[in-house]
Amino acid sequence: ALEEALRLRAKNGGRITAVGLGDDSGRESLKRAVAMGADAAILLNDPDWLHADSAGIGRVLAAAIRKIGNFDLVLCGRQASDTDGGQVLYWVAEALGVPAVSPISRIEAIDGGTLTVHRLSEDGYQRLRVELPALLGISSEINEPRLPPVRGTMAAGRAMIPGWKASDLGLEALA
Repeated sequence: ALEEALRLRAKNGGRITAVGLGDDSGRESLKRAVAMGADAAILLNDPDWLHADSAGIGRVLAAAIRKIGNFDLVLCGRQASDTDGGQVLYWVAEALGVPAVSPISRIEAIDGGTLTVHRLSEDGYQRLRVELPALLGISSEINEPRLPPVRGTMAAGRAMIPGWKASDLGLEALA
């Protein structure tokens, strides 16, 4: 998803903020995102969130996206590496009130306020037009992530990755 965001920014401009949810060890992954070219990164690291269900994580991520500010497009992975659930992205989209399409194997074009995408299906793919703002669940088939340049790695080493808790997002503790 990050590689695709970097490619889209190179063609269309914009700003990329990488967001991760986890304990303090997640800062290393976010520093890699900055090294690759993300403009900023934020770690959502309230201990109450570490064992939340898909709906709870979706609410937290949506609250963070709203706090970051206006957006046209949210790109995320199509499913979690630990559970393979593939549900969080739909909870995020629901909380943000935007359409969600997944799994995406290609972003074909951006035309004004719409995207044309290829959504993987059992028979190949579906070509869909999606109105912005939107959320896309990116499939690993879409690209091969770049290696961070040395200059980016050095800058990322100095990058401050803020950690946000429930109180920073105006959220109650998750039940």
